[in-house]
Amino acid sequence: MRRLLILTLTIPLIVGLSSMAADVGAKETVRIAYVPIIHFGAVYVAAERGYLAEQGIEPQFVKVRSGTECIAFLSEGKVSVGAIAVVASAWNAFNKGLDLRIVASAGLKRKKDDPTALLVRADLYDGGKVTKPSDLKGRRVAMAGGPGGGGEYLVAKALEGSGLTVFDVKMSKIGNPDMPMAFKTKAIDAALVGAPYSDQILMAGTGKALVKDIVPGAMTVVFVYSGKFMKERPEVAKKFMVALMKGARDMQGKKYLDEKNMAAYMKYQKSSEKAIRNGMPMLFDPNLTIYTKSLGDIERIHMKNGRLTYSKPIDKKKVVNSSFQEYAVSVLGKAKMIPPVTEATK
Repeated sequence: MRRLLILTLTIPLIVGLSSMAADVGAKETVRIAYVPIIHFGAVYVAAERGYLAEQGIEPQFVKVRSGTECIAFLSEGKVSVGAIAVVASAWNAFNKGLDLRIVASAGLKRKKDDPTALLVRADLYDGGKVTKPSDLKGRRVAMAGGPGGGGEYLVAKALEGSGLTVFDVKMSKIGNPDMPMAFKTKAIDAALVGAPYSDQILMAGTGKALVKDIVPGAMTVVFVYSGKFMKERPEVAKKFMVALMKGARDMQGKKYLDEKNMAAYMKYQKSSEKAIRNGMPMLFDPNLTIYTKSLGDIERIHMKNGRLTYSKPIDKKKVVNSSFQEYAVSVLGKAKMIPPVTEATK
């Protein structure tokens, strides 16, 4: 009888402990749609250094060609997190009331010597055919994302003051990883190219900078959460942000070229290690601050280009949710931004 009583009490205890162990070991899967560029390095580092895993998160990366493609996935709830440029389709989605929000900044533009630039073929520049932005009239200019994309926004900004708009050039949609080959084969005349592909082109001697420092200090790329993720798994969303912030903090100063970081960069984007080590890096806010002033200018340009389905600026409360970023800061404390160090900054 006594043995039976002990057995009766022990079995539920074992079952309960087994259940607890299963719960502790369970991972939350988070699907992340991203454009394969260094701008989103914080999430690459967070994944490869195990910061997401330590938060109980199993990341699944989904590569996309542009922010426009990513917005569709976010709106449909197919992914939880998007790493994108603030494209026109995002603004139209916000205006329609679709449930997604900008939750953190990604790579920021440097105030001087920013690696993202409007490049022109070296032979056209050296031959005197294209030496200033106004010379691009009627020429083929490539950009990632096409109409209403982040590339178009930057090309529009680069052409401001030249007498030209994006409609005065022949726009060509080419992803950043394919830009070096496009310059090499002379398939295009010019292109808006982001890091580290711009450095790769300049090092190869196939292109030259036509317009640099297009939007000094601006935030043009961000991390976005789907409404489904925020509402159905808010605790996981908070943990994801903590891991993301730790990734951004591991990219400060001399840590930027740490071997583990380099392995992460090379896994998720196609540029060469040489271009990253020798190129001018962008900045990464260690607190993932959301720069709303930059958002206002992006919206203005897309509206000017006729890419938006509305005519009055949106209340930014419908665009931004800073609560997750603020939570991560409350957990990790505030940190000071230290510009990344590469051979180009020494």
